[in-house]
Amino acid sequence: MLTFMQVKQFRLTCLKVKIMYADKILRIEKYRKLVARLNHEYQDRMGFTHLDDQTIEFSIGKRFARIYFASFGEARSVHSFVDIESGDIIKGSWKSPIRDKSGKLAVRGNINEDDVGESSIDHNGTKYLR
Repeated sequence: MLTFMQVKQFRLTCLKVKIMYADKILRIEKYRKLVARLNHEYQDRMGFTHLDDQTIEFSIGKRFARIYFASFGEARSVHSFVDIESGDIIKGSWKSPIRDKSGKLAVRGNINEDDVGESSIDHNGTKYLR
């Protein structure tokens, strides 16, 4: 369930970004909910009780949306990045998405897939390539 501030921030984000991105932002929000669900299921399975204040949030940049874990409203760590145009899920550090040795973005999946990219992520971030 979204808090009032998250809904307000989401609406402001939609206003700031061009109207043509509204459907993409809704898809990113669906991905954020998936990450939150996976994280909550993991915490329940492991019996964690001290992370109740942890939330999953996203911020929109020029090209990428950053999906991150926040605690008490302060950003803690990045889960992944999403390319706004293509919907690619990308492994990342706090500053930016990570590139592989050849210089390409470390794409792990896509939020436009039927499973919203669930097959390419886990509770902690993107899965490693095998």
